[in-house]
Amino acid sequence: MLVTQEEAAQGLARTALGIVTTLNDQRMYESPEIRAVYARVRQLAHLVGERLSLGAVDAVAAAELYVTDRRFRGHVPDHRPPVLSPAQSSTLRAIAHGEVTISRGRPWLSRDGLRVSISTVRALEGGGLVTRTPCPRPLQDERLVLTSAGRSGLAATFARPRPTALTTAAPPSAR
Repeated sequence: MLVTQEEAAQGLARTALGIVTTLNDQRMYESPEIRAVYARVRQLAHLVGERLSLGAVDAVAAAELYVTDRRFRGHVPDHRPPVLSPAQSSTLRAIAHGEVTISRGRPWLSRDGLRVSISTVRALEGGGLVTRTPCPRPLQDERLVLTSAGRSGLAATFARPRPTALTTAAPPSAR
């Protein structure tokens, strides 16, 4: 059901962006009414894109609570977590939250504090964990989404310690 709602929301966002494109391509008198229509359609596309991101965060949180409770009750998932670097693990979770898109061939994040490289994205794609879809948001080309294997792999990591980021700093020298 969530997938159907997400597809409908994406369709609505694509339609709204199509209207914006059509308005941009038309030569018309820019009356206050036309500007208001243009602003509302852009706002609709933006709100639908934001709603998709918020829904993804809630869905991941609910799934994590469910899997954590199942583990606590002794039901261990059959699926083993994928072997991922800390950067890949953080990126996979950010993609599940709907926070990573591709713009002009480069990753774009909707939150600060996380860096994602295109090589990390390609590694996750190569592992069959994520795929690209057309993005309904303005200014982004593609949206990254988890594949079935990516969803299973992420769920298998729930209620397990998260890998810590590796440091490249040299240990302090003893004098």
